[in-house]
Parts: sequence; C-alpha cells; structure tokens
Amino acid sequence: MADGSPTLPLVVELVDGAWRARPSGPGAGVALLALLRSDGDVPDGFRITRGVSRPFEPTERRVTADQTNESWIIGEAAVVKWTTQPLVGPDPERLRRLVAAGFSRTPALWGMIEWRTPDGHWVPVATVNDLVPGAEDGWTWCVDEARHALAALDPPAAAPVPRGDEGDGRVGRPFGAELGALTAAMHLALADRTPATASPDEALSWLEAAEDLLGQVSSPLLDAHRDSIAAALGPLGQAAGTPLVAAHGDFHVGQLLRAPGGPLFVIDFDGNPTLTPRQRRAPQPAALDVAGMLLSLENVGHVVCHHNPEVPAAAAATWTASVQAEFLDSYRAGLGSAGRGDLLDESLLEAYGWQQLCRELAYADRHLPRWRYVPEAALRRRFPPPAGPEDA
Repeated sequence: MADGSPTLPLVVELVDGAWRARPSGPGAGVALLALLRSDGDVPDGFRITRGVSRPFEPTERRVTADQTNESWIIGEAAVVKWTTQPLVGPDPERLRRLVAAGFSRTPALWGMIEWRTPDGHWVPVATVNDLVPGAEDGWTWCVDEARHALAALDPPAAAPVPRGDEGDGRVGRPFGAELGALTAAMHLALADRTPATASPDEALSWLEAAEDLLGQVSSPLLDAHRDSIAAALGPLGQAAGTPLVAAHGDFHVGQLLRAPGGPLFVIDFDGNPTLTPRQRRAPQPAALDVAGMLLSLENVGHVVCHHNPEVPAAAAATWTASVQAEFLDSYRAGLGSAGRGDLLDESLLEAYGWQQLCRELAYADRHLPRWRYVPEAALRRRFPPPAGPEDA
C-alpha cells in the first residue's frame, strides 16, 4: 500500500465456477504474517482475526506431506495453511470459540483471514498457528505406543516412562487419561453454557444419513450382519433432546500432535471432509467425537497387527480396551468436574461407532484401498467366526 503497510495477498480466484484460495507460493506467508502484525486496512469481503504475536524470521518452506490444502512453515515458528480447496466451508467459529475460552491444547492461533462467500458464509482462506517443534502426528506416536506396549517394538534407549511421570516424550508414556481430559476440555470450550438440544427432525436426519451410508458399503462380513448393524444405528433416530456442541467432527488419533516431552495438541477443526458444508457447520452430540476416537484407538491396534503379524489379535484387543477405558473414564471425569456430565449421551456411542466404521469402509473404497484391512479387521472383531470343535 502507498502508506507502507503490508498488502493482503491475492487469495481468492474464480476457477471452474468455484472460488478458492490462490496457491500461495514463496513470499505470501511472510506477507500474511506482516499483515497480521499491522493495522492495515482489510479489503471488502474479508475479515481478520488476530491472535498471538511472536517474532519470526522471513523464511519459508512448504510442507510436503500429503494433505488436502497447502501449508508453509514460516521462520520455523508458524504454520500457514492456505485453503486451496473450494471455499465453501468449514465454519471458522470453532477456532474462535476455542480462543475465546482460553483453550490451550491446540497450537496457538497467530491469526486467520476469512472471506465472505456469495451466500454469506465466512470461510477461512488462510490460518496461521504455532509450529510445534519436533511434534509427531498421532498415527506415528500412537502406533509406536501400541507396538511398545505389545512388545513389537524394540525398547527405546531410555526406559519406559513410569506411570505418573512426565518423562521425555518417548514411547511408553501413558496417554489415555491425558487424551480423555483433553477431549473433555475441548468440548467444554465448544459448548454453550445452556446448549441447544437435538430436535426430532435432526435425530431422524442423523439416522437416515447413517442408514444411507450403511447402504453404500459392502463386504461379506458386513453383508451377513447388515440387519443387526442397522438395528444398532437405531438410537440416532431417538436422540431428540440430547445436548449439542460445536463438535470437532473428525476426531481421531491423526488429529493429535504430541510434542517431545510435552502435551498433546488437537488440530484440524475443518470437520469431516465427506460431509456438506452445512453438515460440517451444524452442532452435534459430543458422543460423535468420543465414538470416533474410541474406534480410532481400536484402529491403531489393527495397524500394529497388520504390520507385526507376530502380535496376537487378542493382545491387541486387550491393549485397545485398556486405553479406551482410560480415555473414557478420564473424559467422563473431566465433564463431571465441571458439572457438565449431561453433554455426553452414552446411548449414542455404539451407533456412532458403527457409522464411523462404515465411513472407514467408504473412505477405503473411494480414496485409499490399502486402508481397507483396518475396517475389515474391526468387523472381524465384532463378528468373530463361531468356535470350532478344536476350540471347545
């Protein structure tokens, strides 16, 4: 700008009739951070949320890991995520709620630029958060935890961390209780003081969506038990009156970073990418996130057994049940200590678990065929073959 203040990068363009963020390229992230630190004007149709302000060096490197959008690391201090998918969602209100509530278990927000879509919704074009140095994603550290617990991973150089010690972040550090407390704190931050409750029409729509998803997936074992799975989805249609929160919506171990020697951080509040923007913005029962995490913890055990066939399936099931129980007990305690135990409708956990398992099958079929062994293993755990004479 003529007055010397930073210029907002050109972030939105029309492509095949859909608006999206402009591919950023080198220099755009540094300019974005400079804008967040300035008092410059914001063009019409945009708005800025400013968070923490930290020093940074004007260097950039692109994150090369496979991801839906485009991320750059700025000055080894911040991560800029540009929304390169069509700008139709998600709703940034969840991030705003977490900041307002002082929730500290997501990487600190430096700032966010949003654009108002033609239909009047604000969508994030670029989001800037703290870089967590040396952090591992959940599918790395959690699988290592399971392997270590199941003696399928060589012991680390340092002895496993005793229960109750913070340790140095290596495998062997108990995490179920920490994860449960984190999830409870997240839901408390995302819930209204007097939460809205599900209407009969919403409950019916959840059941219809789950039944439709069940109808889209198939496997010999699922087909043999389709009627019983459909019956297990039934509580969704009876969920009228259950409290609603601005749930994470896509909650699994892959959304958890673990810093070396530090805490867990939850990331990616974009919601489930398989849903419509309207569905992703809608509040949901807390049980949706809890059930998603419970199945995700089970999936970790299936991954270990697949890559380490010497691990008995029964041992992996025992590990899963132990971590799930620790997670769920800690989650209940976190809500209860705040007097908000009503936020979790436990009658929905099984139904949402089945819905998520069907999503895993659909995702494997459409996007990642090599993942299909995971939901198939989950089906075999739920429907084991009948014992033969030699097992009697």
